[in-house]
Amino acid sequence: MEVGRWCGRGRALAVPDLPTTVMTRTLAGLVADSTLGEGTNPRAGRRVLAVGAMFTGALLGTLLLRSYGLAWPLLASTVVVSAVAIGYRE
Repeated sequence: MEVGRWCGRGRALAVPDLPTTVMTRTLAGLVADSTLGEGTNPRAGRRVLAVGAMFTGALLGTLLLRSYGLAWPLLASTVVVSAVAIGYRE
């Protein structure tokens, strides 16, 4: 139920190209693979970190947008994505 409400909230915002499916799939995977969902929690820590990172990014982006306008959140996201891309190794 809650995952559906998250998806509905994202759609209600009507932001173009907002990928609500990423959050929905992460949360659904976390719940389905939990011991309550009769799973074995193969990547529970990683999924919890992903949800935390998405929440933190949304919170910081909102604070920057409301305080300083659009330029600072765009700059911050560009810096973070660039740093992750440079530091990524398989």
